[in-house]
Amino acid sequence: MDLDNRNLDQFKWVRSNDGWLAGVCRGLGERLGIEPWILRACLVIAIFWFGTGILFYLVLALCLPREDKLELGLQRRLLGVCSELAKRYNFEVGLVRVGAVFLAICSFGFSIFGYFVIYILLPKNKIHLGPIDSMHDSMYRARRS
Repeated sequence: MDLDNRNLDQFKWVRSNDGWLAGVCRGLGERLGIEPWILRACLVIAIFWFGTGILFYLVLALCLPREDKLELGLQRRLLGVCSELAKRYNFEVGLVRVGAVFLAICSFGFSIFGYFVIYILLPKNKIHLGPIDSMHDSMYRARRS
């Protein structure tokens, strides 16, 4: 299912489908209004600064949805906690996933327990909370029919 430009423009934290490696710098640069070369230069500096740029780039490449496959980025992954939190509080799902991964890394895995607690405590009923939620629901109904 194709998304219209109005819904596509809501997402700022996406990867480009035609970037150099995984499209992170180009996708973020185009959406946030920053030249991609500036982000690439920051990445190179971060790589030389204890190698953190490599980790940061890999996490972004795995968590951010590609702009041409945005509907796949909205699907539930690993119990669906991040996508449910993103819909409930109207955040971008890629940004929530990046935050969850960095929280897991920084807490040495202890936040995984919290992830399961949130999964258990999240109500299972549907609450319509905004345009991202309605876009996700319409894509789900289109796949089911």
